[in-house]
Amino acid sequence: MYCEQCGSKLGSQAKFCSACGQIVSTASDLQNKSSIPEGNEKLSKAPDWYRSAIGSDEKAKAKFKKALEDELNKYPEVDREQAIKESEQDYVDMQWDYFKKLSIRIGIGIFVLIVGLVIYFLNPGLGKNSENSNQSLTQQEVNDQPQEVSANYVCQNIGDIVISYQNFIAKWRNVDNNMTLSDLDEYSNQASNDLRGIAEDISTKGITWDSGAVVSALIINTADYIEELAVYTMRGFFAPGRYVNVILSDIDISAGAVLSSACK
Repeated sequence: MYCEQCGSKLGSQAKFCSACGQIVSTASDLQNKSSIPEGNEKLSKAPDWYRSAIGSDEKAKAKFKKALEDELNKYPEVDREQAIKESEQDYVDMQWDYFKKLSIRIGIGIFVLIVGLVIYFLNPGLGKNSENSNQSLTQQEVNDQPQEVSANYVCQNIGDIVISYQNFIAKWRNVDNNMTLSDLDEYSNQASNDLRGIAEDISTKGITWDSGAVVSALIINTADYIEELAVYTMRGFFAPGRYVNVILSDIDISAGAVLSSACK
């Protein structure tokens, strides 16, 4: 006996080739199977359409049978008929197992569908209640959304804050006033805080009549200038180029840009 892989001579009891390691198949390996019972019980139990489908698969069976016969030609001592019957039995067993698994899956799918339909028809208002609940939640979320800041609100409040501040500064700069530096600091802080509050509302709620980022930035700039004027005055020293009239002019420019947008 010789190795099918490399052609090396093999011993009569060799299980694999000592030259290349190829596993050795012998005639006894092919014959060492239990005989099958008469007839085909599994196939006979299958539905007619299944047995018809298996029986009509002649090309696949013929190809399988030819490959088996080619292999058996290498071992003349093997019982060819017995080996072919056993191989056909294996083929049918494989098809039968697939049929059973497919049947189980189809049965489970049908069962789940039936249960779903029963639940739906026994609770006809379930889907409607769920839909109404989602609609209510959506409406609640809409109600919770912050309302945008109107142009009229910004126009009115920014105008009041800036004009009041300008009037206060005019009185404070009068030599006959009885106001102190603390009065200036307190009034400036109040005006600055009010402006920043409006800017925060715009950043949170938004506006549709202009760019919220631009308008809120201009309002914050106005608040910064008011605080700058108070700080320099309290210190008794103004940075070069940042004198009272210059800062007041910056306040007018930034606030005027906001008012020209909001008070159209």
